[in-house]
Amino acid sequence: RKEFGQDFGISVAGYPEGHPNAITELKDGEGLDSLSESEKTRYSEFDGKMYVCKDEDYKKEMDYLKEKVDAGADMIITQM
Repeated sequence: RKEFGQDFGISVAGYPEGHPNAITELKDGEGLDSLSESEKTRYSEFDGKMYVCKDEDYKKEMDYLKEKVDAGADMIITQM
Protein backbone atom coordinates (compact mmCIF):
# COMPACT_ATOMS: atom_id res chain seq x y z
CA ARG A 1 0.00 0.00 0.00
CA LYS A 2 2.80 2.39 0.83
CA GLU A 3 4.35 2.04 -2.61
CA PHE A 4 1.33 1.56 -4.89
CA GLY A 5 -1.63 3.01 -2.98
CA GLN A 6 -4.97 1.75 -4.28
CA ASP A 7 -3.65 0.82 -7.77
CA PHE A 8 -3.84 -2.91 -6.93
CA GLY A 9 -6.16 -5.07 -4.88
CA ILE A 10 -4.45 -7.15 -2.23
CA SER A 11 -5.70 -10.62 -1.32
CA VAL A 12 -4.30 -12.61 1.60
CA ALA A 13 -4.65 -16.20 2.77
CA GLY A 14 -6.85 -16.90 5.77
CA TYR A 15 -7.35 -20.18 7.59
CA PRO A 16 -10.69 -20.35 9.45
CA GLU A 17 -9.69 -23.60 11.16
CA GLY A 18 -6.04 -22.65 11.63
CA HIS A 19 -3.05 -22.96 9.30
CA PRO A 20 -2.13 -26.60 8.55
CA ASN A 21 1.20 -26.07 10.33
CA ALA A 22 -0.71 -25.05 13.49
CA ILE A 23 -3.04 -28.06 13.51
CA THR A 24 -1.98 -30.87 15.82
CA GLU A 25 -3.06 -34.47 16.15
CA LEU A 26 -4.71 -35.30 19.45
CA LYS A 27 -2.79 -37.88 21.43
CA ASP A 28 -4.21 -41.20 22.54
CA GLY A 29 -6.65 -40.63 25.37
CA GLU A 30 -7.41 -37.07 24.27
CA GLY A 31 -10.90 -36.74 22.92
CA LEU A 32 -13.62 -34.15 22.57
CA ASP A 33 -13.81 -33.86 26.35
CA SER A 34 -10.25 -32.51 26.40
CA LEU A 35 -11.10 -29.65 24.00
CA SER A 36 -12.39 -26.20 24.87
CA GLU A 37 -15.74 -25.16 23.41
CA SER A 38 -14.01 -23.09 20.72
CA GLU A 39 -11.61 -25.93 19.85
CA LYS A 40 -14.61 -28.22 19.37
CA THR A 41 -15.77 -25.94 16.56
CA ARG A 42 -12.42 -26.39 14.74
CA TYR A 43 -11.55 -30.05 15.22
CA SER A 44 -11.62 -32.55 12.37
CA GLU A 45 -11.24 -36.28 11.95
CA PHE A 46 -9.28 -38.04 9.22
CA ASP A 47 -8.43 -41.73 8.98
CA GLY A 48 -9.69 -42.29 12.51
CA LYS A 49 -7.45 -39.59 14.01
CA MET A 50 -8.55 -36.26 15.48
CA TYR A 51 -6.86 -32.95 14.68
CA VAL A 52 -7.34 -29.45 16.09
CA CYS A 53 -5.78 -26.01 16.12
CA LYS A 54 -5.44 -25.37 19.86
CA ASP A 55 -6.73 -22.06 21.22
CA GLU A 56 -3.27 -20.59 21.85
CA ASP A 57 -2.18 -21.40 18.28
CA TYR A 58 -5.47 -20.14 16.85
CA LYS A 59 -4.99 -16.80 18.61
CA LYS A 60 -1.58 -16.48 16.95
CA GLU A 61 -3.20 -17.26 13.58
CA MET A 62 -5.85 -14.56 14.08
CA ASP A 63 -3.25 -12.03 15.25
CA TYR A 64 -1.25 -12.72 12.09
CA LEU A 65 -4.36 -12.37 9.92
CA LYS A 66 -5.11 -9.04 11.59
CA GLU A 67 -1.57 -7.88 10.74
CA LYS A 68 -2.24 -8.70 7.08
CA VAL A 69 -5.53 -6.79 7.11
CA ASP A 70 -3.94 -3.84 8.92
CA ALA A 71 -1.19 -3.83 6.27
CA GLY A 72 -3.81 -3.22 3.58
CA ALA A 73 -5.51 -6.47 2.58
CA ASP A 74 -8.72 -5.95 0.60
CA MET A 75 -9.86 -9.56 0.64
CA ILE A 76 -9.20 -12.79 2.57
CA ILE A 77 -9.21 -16.02 0.58
CA THR A 78 -9.90 -19.31 2.34
CA GLN A 79 -10.21 -22.95 1.44
CA MET A 80 -13.31 -24.53 2.85
